Amino acid sequence: MTLIARFCLSLLLLLSVLPALAGDEDSSDVHTVRAADFPANPPRFEQFPVREIYAGPLAKPDVRSPMRSRIFRTMIREGAKSGVNFAGHYSIVSWGCGSGCQGLAVVDAMSGKVHHPANLLAVDNNNVNYEDFVNEAGEWDLLRFRSDSRLIVVIGGINEEPARRGISYFVWENDRLKRIRFMPKPY
Repeated sequence: MTLIARFCLSLLLLLSVLPALAGDEDSSDVHTVRAADFPANPPRFEQFPVREIYAGPLAKPDVRSPMRSRIFRTMIREGAKSGVNFAGHYSIVSWGCGSGCQGLAVVDAMSGKVHHPANLLAVDNNNVNYEDFVNEAGEWDLLRFRSDSRLIVVIGGINEEPARRGISYFVWENDRLKRIRFMPKPY
């Protein structure tokens, strides 16, 4: 290939990616999850309070079963050491499960029981406008929860199912997650 041909090919390639590099709103995919996709009246953490936040000794996570607990036992044990961060006496523990993916479990800090909610085994952040979801610490805030509330807000895809992408609101009830609101953004 001649020098001129290489130059022309490089120029064409550069011109084809410039709109994406510029971050122009008009060039964004209509399926991109953005802050503007939040509903006008979303469920609030204060609507799902807990009675008290457990402050006692942390139980060792029981990672003997199910199989998912055994596979991710190190991440679950290490993550649970951070203490209660959800629904009064639970720790939401997460780990990377590939590019743009986060696996998770819910660990009971009092009993050590590890929960793997089937409706929220993993969250992906593909096609999410990251700038819209950065918290005060400068970190992406795509999974939102608090120690004093049973509400979880999930931004992105769930369990690699395109129809479940968007913004989801779950409430922890009887050791299960119940989705109470969903703003879809499927592929």
